[in-house]
Amino acid sequence: MGLSIKQVLLLTIISNFYLIGCISFSGRTKVKSQSDSKLVRTIPFEARNYGTNQFKPRVLVLMAKVNDTLISKEWSKKTESELLKQLNQAGTYVLLDPKEVDLDTNELTDHGKWDWNKVFLQTKEKSVPLVMEWELMPIQIQQESDSVGVMRERQRKITVQVKVRLMETRKGKDLTNEVGQAQKEDKDVLWLSRGEKKITVKDYDNETLEALLKEAITSLIPNLVSQASKVTWSGRVAMIKGDRVYLNVGRQSGLQVGDILKVLDNGDEVFDPDTGESIGKVPGRMKGTLEVINYFGLDGSIAVVHSGAGFQENDSIELY
Repeated sequence: MGLSIKQVLLLTIISNFYLIGCISFSGRTKVKSQSDSKLVRTIPFEARNYGTNQFKPRVLVLMAKVNDTLISKEWSKKTESELLKQLNQAGTYVLLDPKEVDLDTNELTDHGKWDWNKVFLQTKEKSVPLVMEWELMPIQIQQESDSVGVMRERQRKITVQVKVRLMETRKGKDLTNEVGQAQKEDKDVLWLSRGEKKITVKDYDNETLEALLKEAITSLIPNLVSQASKVTWSGRVAMIKGDRVYLNVGRQSGLQVGDILKVLDNGDEVFDPDTGESIGKVPGRMKGTLEVINYFGLDGSIAVVHSGAGFQENDSIELY
């Protein structure tokens, strides 16, 4: 039995509505999928090795205040660049320039030297647990030769030394203070010469000196890396706005989205009754916990309240 014209028109209308609905639904699904994938890409969840709680302590890096006439600015810059490069490759610390934590180095010195009491006080307030001081020591050159002879053999030795001191700001004590060094020995021949010209650094090419500098710094890295596990990781509440709590530590420091942190108020300073010197601060009262939900800036994170109340700016945070 054939269909009437009205029935054919009705079936056509129903088919068209079905096709439009499928296309519309397919389009909405595609947009949602793109949005979700974008969200996943913009939140780097893996901030530290899976299954570990190895956080990266923040370290203020300072160049030693020494007689700068003995070391050129060029080689000081090369030393700093190589040291920071190798430490960053090790991935154990978050290295900070004084400007990154709003510290005026002029206010931290006394008669041209670092005033360590001021340095430790300021860095503790910025929640920076470590200070690293480095120094390129004067390059040493030794030479010896035969006293007589038409052809005299001369032996030469050059030594490059880099000194690094790592200090804990809370206690004001050294974690390590050592010198890394590299040496190169060679010899040449003096012909028909009565006197002996003294060798200087300028007699060596930059490639040789840079290789020795790199070797000296490389010898320091294993011990510096091992010190990280001795440091108690902590951070600070930088700002509270609405239901969001902004922290001064983030992905670079090892925080991951989903981490639970405990919040402590600032404990009281305890002083030695005999010397009057500060012994340190007692642990503060626990106010509650926060959950990390995102990152911002170079090394900041955003958290929400997980439990507790009464949080304030500058409260201390630790892993729960």
